Order: sequence, then C-alpha cells, then structure tokens
Amino acid sequence: MQNPRRRWFDSLLAWYFVVVWGSGFVATKMGLQYAAPFTFLTLRYAFLMILASILAVNALHTLMRHGEAARVTSLMYLTPVIAVVLELLLFEVTPTPLNLPGIAVACLGVGMVAWQNLRRAEGH
Repeated sequence: MQNPRRRWFDSLLAWYFVVVWGSGFVATKMGLQYAAPFTFLTLRYAFLMILASILAVNALHTLMRHGEAARVTSLMYLTPVIAVVLELLLFEVTPTPLNLPGIAVACLGVGMVAWQNLRRAEGH
C-alpha cells in the first residue's frame, strides 16, 4: 500500500501540472499583448530556469540527507554524452575525435561510482 503522504504529494503534483499546463495558453495570450514574442519567451524561460534550478537544488539536498547524492550526481555527468548521441540521431552531426575520449571518460567515471555503490549494497 502506498504511503498516504506520498499519495497526497503525487496528487498535488498532478494538479500543479494540470494548472500550469492549462494556464500557459491564457498567460501567453495575455503576455503577448504587453511584450514582443521573443521578449516574452525569454522572460518565460528565464523564470522556468530559475524555478527548475531551485527545485533541483532542493531535490539534491533531500537526496544528500538520505545518502543518495552520489548516485544522482554521477548521472549528471552523462548529460554531455546524451547530448552528443541526440545530436547524432537528430541532426546527423558526427562526434569529433575529441568527443569520443570525453564520452569514454564520463561513462567510465559513472560506471566506477555505480560499481562501488553496487558492491557496497551487496555487502562486499
């Protein structure tokens, strides 16, 4: 059975998403009356970037309190790898020779952290 607090939080998060997504169209229509489209989009995404950063820092602090920070922060090092792969798949841009050692080092580092956590969890 799911924790009642967790169920309440999940429900609140779903309603938040519905309200934000649904109000986006109305806010865009109103905002474009007072600002040029590029200015409005710049302000909108700047606000979202700041909000996402605050939420990410809070999530990281929560994970640190629960001893899970190393596992999560190691995944952030895969962002450049994912960007190179997406660039190849979506835009057919071939990685440069300098990208390949960087990808290898990033994957090796994340693999080392994951391996250490797995061994610790197994009790070795």
